[in-house]
Amino acid sequence: MRGKKLVVGIVPIIAFIGGYSIGLTLEQAFAVSIAAMVISTTLLMWKYRLSASVAGLSIAFLTGILPFKLFLEYSHMDIILFLLGMMTIVGYLEENHYFEYLVSKMIPVLHGKPKLFIIVMMFTASFFAAVVDEVTAILFMSVIMLELSAIYQLDIRRMILPITFAVIIGGSATVMGNPVAILVAFRGGLTMQDFAYWATPITLVSLVILSGMVMLLFRDEIRKLEENMSNVKIEEIVEALAEEVHSTRKATILFVLVIGSIILHNQIATFISSFGVYVTPKVVLVSIALLGASVILATEGEEGLTVFLHRVDWQTLVFLLSFFSIVGSLDNVGVLQLISNAIVEAAGGNEGMMFLYIAGITGVLSPVMDNVLTVATLSPIVEGLGEMGIDVVPIWFGMLFAGIFSALATPIGTSASLVMMGLLERRRVKLITFGEWIKVGLPAAVIILGLAITITYLRAYGMPV
Repeated sequence: MRGKKLVVGIVPIIAFIGGYSIGLTLEQAFAVSIAAMVISTTLLMWKYRLSASVAGLSIAFLTGILPFKLFLEYSHMDIILFLLGMMTIVGYLEENHYFEYLVSKMIPVLHGKPKLFIIVMMFTASFFAAVVDEVTAILFMSVIMLELSAIYQLDIRRMILPITFAVIIGGSATVMGNPVAILVAFRGGLTMQDFAYWATPITLVSLVILSGMVMLLFRDEIRKLEENMSNVKIEEIVEALAEEVHSTRKATILFVLVIGSIILHNQIATFISSFGVYVTPKVVLVSIALLGASVILATEGEEGLTVFLHRVDWQTLVFLLSFFSIVGSLDNVGVLQLISNAIVEAAGGNEGMMFLYIAGITGVLSPVMDNVLTVATLSPIVEGLGEMGIDVVPIWFGMLFAGIFSALATPIGTSASLVMMGLLERRRVKLITFGEWIKVGLPAAVIILGLAITITYLRAYGMPV
């Protein structure tokens, strides 16, 4: 712990000196220092992440690095409110043992087949992310995996990683699967057909590769799962789950309505807008989650209030809000713009090199800061290239894969991993350390992202001369 504290204390100083020495202004170097403090604390001393992020946010306010009027813009309040609503819904379903009910339906099919068990869970998680979104998918799948891990006496810290990776990868397949995908689609004017052509096939290939890596890297866990499955009778599991599950009618109705509405959120936005009240699909998503939470609060009385107060992970919500805002301060003072401008200048007039440089900088920044903000910062540059007559569709998808797949490398690269870590902490499970994460996540990110970028480059530009 002493060594980690020393690193966390030194990193901001090095970041400030290094930034100032390469030509950043004092304001920019100080913003980099604050971000470095929060990021290093989160990576190395997870339980102090909230205090570090709130302290960093207050310093950013006091020094003018983050004007308060820009706070809402950078805090991604849409994501925070969506999480608030979905955590309330998931908490209600947990209280009513709905996930035990879902597990009781899955167990008879997967019991005694450990490899099939892992693969089905991964593809289910990925499909869920693609048709709903990664945050909803990780909330539901994490709870299901917690239940299954308890039944088979598995180390949830290891078993949750493949599911989280599958959720992250699945979010790249469709427009609504990931906030980065939504941003790329909106800013680039891309359609679901564009995603079906450029993104979905690569997502499926990436899932197959991830499945192979999981079979290799998690072979000890799979062997233990096989042993534990043989020691438990399927009848005993189903009977034990049935004792916990009572009436599921209300929970099923809520579950189906919420998931169905999320899947159809684009159509709902179009329908509402046809009456002259223009709403975006993002607004509809947030409203669905909040409406579901409000129904619970209105119909469940004290139970609903208890779910809202005690099942919502308030620590994670405040951390995400602070973290997003601190990274946003880097954009406000121009640090990220300096980096992106340098990349474009280095690429010259070569479209293939522009693709590689922009994908490269996105892939480097996303694992250590918000991938949504990284893509949002680089998006105006890609739009500018499009105005110059350059075909930017491949560049948009290069950014998509770089932003999403590189987030596999660390536990802070995307909202899904942060939410999952917060859920484990809330369940009082020993947290996955940074070292444990990158041991699996870094090679997965390098291999899968490398393949995605290579395929996209070849499809767009052919073999380099």
